[in-house]
Amino acid sequence: GYHVSVWPKDVYQPDFIEFEIAGITHHADVAMKYLGESMALLVAEPDNPYDPNAIRVMTSDWQLLGYVPRDMTDIIHEHTSGSTCPCFIYIGYREDDDIFFTDAYINLNLIKK
Repeated sequence: GYHVSVWPKDVYQPDFIEFEIAGITHHADVAMKYLGESMALLVAEPDNPYDPNAIRVMTSDWQLLGYVPRDMTDIIHEHTSGSTCPCFIYIGYREDDDIFFTDAYINLNLIKK
């Protein structure tokens, strides 16, 4: 495992929504620049031809990292308003087997609905 100092892993946090970043391997060049902890933006993508509920995970300088998993978009839309929302992300990379592992969360106390 790994420990991320801003993660509320050890205590139940009803005001947090946690998810992994889907599709990050398609954006590996960007992901490699953001290893570790950072802030990101969730951006609604209503014009997405595959899923009108899609939500992009963007870096602070507007580079695409991936998407919120499809099974999490409804709950995030329910708790947020507008087209963007801040979130905390963690990106790790294991070179031995060439895989990324991610974690992301929204602190609902930091956003207004």
